[in-house]
Amino acid sequence: MTTRRDAPPSNFVREKYHPRHFGKVGMCYFNKTMNKLHYPIVNVDNLFWLLPDSMKSAPKGKRPLLDVTLFRYFKVLGKGNAPPTPLVVKANFFSKLAEKKIKEVGGQIFPSINM
Repeated sequence: MTTRRDAPPSNFVREKYHPRHFGKVGMCYFNKTMNKLHYPIVNVDNLFWLLPDSMKSAPKGKRPLLDVTLFRYFKVLGKGNAPPTPLVVKANFFSKLAEKKIKEVGGQIFPSINM
């Protein structure tokens, strides 16, 4: 029988990658929530279709207010073309490109953070 002194040194770094290694490996993260920062998004090109038909033909001086949080969107991203009419868009978060495209058309952004 060999004693520990006679046995070759155990290297845990190599043991944990062995095919027959089985057991708990690594650190624990208790009560981990994977989607802690999930914000449903809407792109700039879809903003005009969220408006009701009565608000799409607004008078020249007035801009319709579009609250995207009522449609359960929280972030506006800048993909696509800006809406054809200027809008006042209310959302919790805006990307820089979305903010630029909305303002180029003559619209406004209204950031509101009430989560």
